[in-house]
Amino acid sequence: MEGPVNPDRLANADELKAIRTEREPIYGPHRDNHTNIGLVWGGLLMAAGWKPPSPEECNVPPDVCELMLAGVKLVRAANRGAKFHADNYNDAVNYTQMAGETKQEKEG
Repeated sequence: MEGPVNPDRLANADELKAIRTEREPIYGPHRDNHTNIGLVWGGLLMAAGWKPPSPEECNVPPDVCELMLAGVKLVRAANRGAKFHADNYNDAVNYTQMAGETKQEKEG
């Protein structure tokens, strides 16, 4: 087994937190990382023709970025040809948790 959880089963709450703790030294604080991803995604969307409501809103906010990342994992999990990979479910839960924390912190 590599990492804090068994990759063949769903993680419990403590294991999900361990996943986040293990990944932070690699990717940095999730909020900073997802803010940067949102800036890149916003730039790519604009290059593809998306018109933001204002220049200040050209980035994808980190909480929305986290929801979109959860969506990626949900689509992977729903793929009919794919075998079960606990990582998709564990990451979807973690991204959703991060999104809630980010939104709650943003709103005060």
